[in-house]
Amino acid sequence: MNWSLAKLSEAADANRGIPEVDYPMHVGVSTYIDPRDGGIAQYTSMVFRAMAERPADFAGDTLTLFGTERNQRAAQSYGARFDTMREAPPQSSVATIGRRLLAGGPLRRVARKVYAAQQMRRQERYDANAHAGVGAAGTWMREQGVDVVFSPIYNPFLVELGLPTAIAVHDVQHLIQPHFPESTDRGLWERSEYVLRNAARSRSMMIVAESETGREDLLECYGEHGLTADRIAVVPYTIPPHIRPDAREEEQARVRAKYPLPGRYLFYPAYFFQHKNHARLIEALGLITQVSHERIPLVLSGSYGDAESTRTYREMMRTAERVGVTDQVTYLGFVPDEDMTGLYAGAAALVMPSLFGPTNVPLIEAWALGCPVVTSNLRGIREMCGDAALLVAPGSVEDIALAMLAVWTNGALAAALAERGAMRAEQFSPARFRDAYWAMLRQAKALA
Repeated sequence: MNWSLAKLSEAADANRGIPEVDYPMHVGVSTYIDPRDGGIAQYTSMVFRAMAERPADFAGDTLTLFGTERNQRAAQSYGARFDTMREAPPQSSVATIGRRLLAGGPLRRVARKVYAAQQMRRQERYDANAHAGVGAAGTWMREQGVDVVFSPIYNPFLVELGLPTAIAVHDVQHLIQPHFPESTDRGLWERSEYVLRNAARSRSMMIVAESETGREDLLECYGEHGLTADRIAVVPYTIPPHIRPDAREEEQARVRAKYPLPGRYLFYPAYFFQHKNHARLIEALGLITQVSHERIPLVLSGSYGDAESTRTYREMMRTAERVGVTDQVTYLGFVPDEDMTGLYAGAAALVMPSLFGPTNVPLIEAWALGCPVVTSNLRGIREMCGDAALLVAPGSVEDIALAMLAVWTNGALAAALAERGAMRAEQFSPARFRDAYWAMLRQAKALA
């Protein structure tokens, strides 16, 4: 399977055939994303830009954003032309009290804490095989006149709307690799299965995959629950709006003034989940130093905060001390989106040995900014990359080390990867994402 222009055009133009629907339609976009949510937040920004660039065929549609004030500000910053912006629909009595009765102050904060605790308890009680009914949020959405709902991330209330709904599903790693706690602990496996099995059963639900590989995974995992190919739309990722290829040099200078960056460095932006494979990356850095005496600086960005990610971060730092590379590692913490252009532009390469696929947004970001890519030789990722990356076995410290050393010391190789990456980035253009996204909404509306 190849991520050819023809394949991407097929996803954008057809998505397996789009039925005729009545127009205009009222589209509700439901999101609760925080800017610190990493890839999901970036995906949401792609959606907002696609909304801002509404094709002429959809000019008569009504767009409503249901989300927090932060989400609404983010949409406006990307120029998304929503006709109305409203708070999220009610999902429980506690949420309703917090929203309608406690307008502000400490009581509202208490209500939010109670609601968060309630959601955690619910999360651990989901029966993956239970059939969802229409909840309060569905009744509320209908009162707003919504015809079709889209969400960039799945939430249990989405399968309880009783409306044509499209949900972006970025991977099914909780089934493929359930040994990683970030996909399964704290009731996440049960919640994911409750949502995805109900979405598979419902003829009014559309699932949005990020690749043909993602589509295959969804059919394999949920075909037995009723999911069919005609209800999976492929909308490949694109270059996020905050990436600015036209401002590489000025952004590189700006971030060098802001952060303590080495003169030359490899770069890896990632939250400290276990599957991000930080420990092996550090081991590889130590192996390079031991065998070749080349001391390669590595710059890391990304958050940690809960118990599991904090353990992962501390394990990485202990590994760096053990293999003698602590002074080669620069950790920047959470980096705002506006600084990412400069960090990629200044890097000798992106090194991303993640254990998860099927595809990953940082690869597209790096390609768009002329940054060579080293990443994992995994199903989905290798089809995404073609010859535009050095592919490594993510479980092999030696393989990671060899690729890092090659891209660091071989200027001709790095230049060739950057050139092929720039061509690859064109296949993930914002226009292709926009066309595929709006085609998906038309297909979802036809499920009514």
